[in-house]
Amino acid sequence: MTSSLGVLALPYVLKMCGLILGVLMLFLGYFATYWSLQLIAEADCRTGGNATLKELYIKCGGSPLAKFYDSTIVFTQFCAQVGQSLVSKFPLSQQ
Repeated sequence: MTSSLGVLALPYVLKMCGLILGVLMLFLGYFATYWSLQLIAEADCRTGGNATLKELYIKCGGSPLAKFYDSTIVFTQFCAQVGQSLVSKFPLSQQ
């Protein structure tokens, strides 16, 4: 659900930021995502492979990092629900 809301908001965000800054921010997000996935893949290989993300967090950072992981999942789901509610109640264009 969160990715579909992001895709729907992309044209509006590009209009608000401008084409150059919007595309620059898209590339910045791409490189940050690529780099973080490379770090996760390398950590998985170093810890034996085939671990879930939460198991990887426990192996690399212990219980505090696993709790942080749980809280980010809850926060992300909460924000997705709030965003979906706002979009459905306040559409961007009036018809």
